[in-house]
Amino acid sequence: MRLFASTRLIQLWIRFAHYLARVQQAIGQNSQRDYRFVLVLALAVYGLCLYASSFFTEYHIFWQQWFRVNALQPAFADLRVLTSGFECARLGYDVTLNNPCDPWGRPSPYPRLWWSLARLGIDQSHTIIIGVILALSLYGCIWWLVGRLNIAQAIVYSLFLCSPTAMLLVERGNNDIIIFLLFCAALWCMKSLRFVIRLGGYGLVYFGMMLKLFPVFGLVVILREQGKRFWWLTVVTVAAVLGYVGLFGQEIEVISSISRAAQLSPNNTYGPKILLLQLTQPQHMTRELLNIVSFILISPWLFKLIIQSHRALRPYPNLAQGQHVSAFRLGAAIFIATSVVSVSWDYRLFFIVLTLPQLFDLVVLEKTSQLPVAAIATTVATMYLSSISLFDECANLMLLVVNIYYFYEFLPTSLKQLLNIGPFQQSAN
Repeated sequence: MRLFASTRLIQLWIRFAHYLARVQQAIGQNSQRDYRFVLVLALAVYGLCLYASSFFTEYHIFWQQWFRVNALQPAFADLRVLTSGFECARLGYDVTLNNPCDPWGRPSPYPRLWWSLARLGIDQSHTIIIGVILALSLYGCIWWLVGRLNIAQAIVYSLFLCSPTAMLLVERGNNDIIIFLLFCAALWCMKSLRFVIRLGGYGLVYFGMMLKLFPVFGLVVILREQGKRFWWLTVVTVAAVLGYVGLFGQEIEVISSISRAAQLSPNNTYGPKILLLQLTQPQHMTRELLNIVSFILISPWLFKLIIQSHRALRPYPNLAQGQHVSAFRLGAAIFIATSVVSVSWDYRLFFIVLTLPQLFDLVVLEKTSQLPVAAIATTVATMYLSSISLFDECANLMLLVVNIYYFYEFLPTSLKQLLNIGPFQQSAN
C-alpha cells in the first residue's frame, strides 16, 4: 500500500511539473496580437452576471453565494466611511473617534488630512458614483500597467481581476484603490529619464503614506536611483518619514489602535500573525496546522526552485535596471511588509498584481527554472484561497519567501556587495 501511495505521489508530481512547463512555455511566447481585450471581456461577463442576478435575487447575496465575495449592503461599505465621515465632519464630529453618520457606526481609521475634503460638500449620496469612478480608474490603470499581453498572460490577469479577493476591494470601494492609483502615477513618473519627474513619483508615494500609513513601505522605490543620488535621497526620505511621525505620532497611534481591531477578526485577513492567532483558537487550529504542515512539505521543492532561479539569473548582472523592476519592488515591499509587520485585510493582496509584469519577464529569462511560473500560479491561487480559507496562509508564506528572494535579486549591485550575505555572496561580488 505504501509503495502504491509513493508511486502515485511521484506520478502526480511529474504531472504537475509537466503542467508548469507547459504554462511556462505559453506565458513566454511572443504574440503578434494584443490580448488585453480578454481582460475587458472577462470583467464585462462578470458584471453582466451580477446585473442579471438582480432580476431574481439580491445581487449582494448572489455575489456572496456564487462568487464568494463578502458583499455588504448598502454598496461600497468602506467608501461610506469617507462619505459619511465628510457629513459628520461638517457637523463638527471628530470622526476618527466618533462617526455616527456611518451606517455601521464605525470610526474612521484614516489620517485627518482626509477631512479637509469635507468642505467640498461630498456626502453619502455620492457614494455610488465615486465608487464606480474608482473601479473604472483602477481597471484603466491595470490596462496601462500590464502592457501588451499574449493569450496566456491575459488569462492570468483575468483570473486575478475576477478573483474574490480582487473583487472584494472593488465591492467595498476601499480607499486602497486611491493608493493604487497614486502608485501607478508614481510608476509612470519613475519611467522618466529626468530626475525631477522621478522625484515627483517618489513624492506621490510619500503622499500616499500621508493618506494611509502602509504606503510608507513603498518608498523602497528610491532604489531606482544610483550612487550618491540614492544615498542622499535615502537620508531625505528617512528624515521626511521621521518628521511626519514626530508631528503626527499621536494621530498615528489612534489610527493604529483602530486598525488593530482587524486582529480580532481573523477571517478575510492575512499574515503570519493571523496564522499564529488562529492557532490559539480551537475552531481554527486544525486548518492552520494544515497550512503549516503543507508549507513544511513544500519547502524543499520551493528552495530547490530558488537555487535553480539564482543560477539562471547569474548571466544577467543588470537586473536592477529592468523595465518592470520598480513596479515589482513596490508590490513586493507592500506585500512583505503588510504580511510581517501588521495584520491586513485580504483586499490589500491586490497590490501584489504589481509584481506580475516582472514575473512574466522572468519566465523568459529563467528558462531553466520554474520559480517564476510557480510564483505566478501561487499569486493567482491565493486570491481565490483567501475566500475559502483553505491553504491560504500556506500560499501566502510561499509568496512571502519568493518575494523576499526576488527583492534581493533586484537590489542594485552596490547594495548586494554591502549586504554580502548567505548563499548569494558569490554572485554579489
